[in-house]
Amino acid sequence: MIDINITLLIQAVNFLVLYWILDAIFFKPLFRVMDERREKFASLAEGFSVEKSQIADLEAQVQSQVSSIYIEANALKVKARKEAELQRESLLDHAQVKANEARQVKTEGFDKNLGELETVLEKQMGELSGLMKDHLLQSPARRSEPHV
Repeated sequence: MIDINITLLIQAVNFLVLYWILDAIFFKPLFRVMDERREKFASLAEGFSVEKSQIADLEAQVQSQVSSIYIEANALKVKARKEAELQRESLLDHAQVKANEARQVKTEGFDKNLGELETVLEKQMGELSGLMKDHLLQSPARRSEPHV
């Protein structure tokens, strides 16, 4: 059986004194440090959540700016293509005008040369017809002589 005597009472008092000393020296500072760390982690977590929301806002702003830049770039591309097409058409029209002018100059030159050639040919045809007439009207004896 269990004997209840004074040693049990001394042990109980010893336990309570030891608990009170440990509580004052060890447990209270330990719990205080743990509470401070818990509060510090909570404040850091709150700061992280605030910064995370700020980062999300900044990412949204950046995405919005990137989208607007893409839209602006596409608008500039369309504008540049239209301007290039207009410039191309202008250059083609200018080249067509220059080609027509060059063709006109060449045609006028050819017409002038053709007129000169026709004049020369008519003159030579007149001379040749005169020579042929003289040759045909000459006597047959003179025709056999070499023409000098």
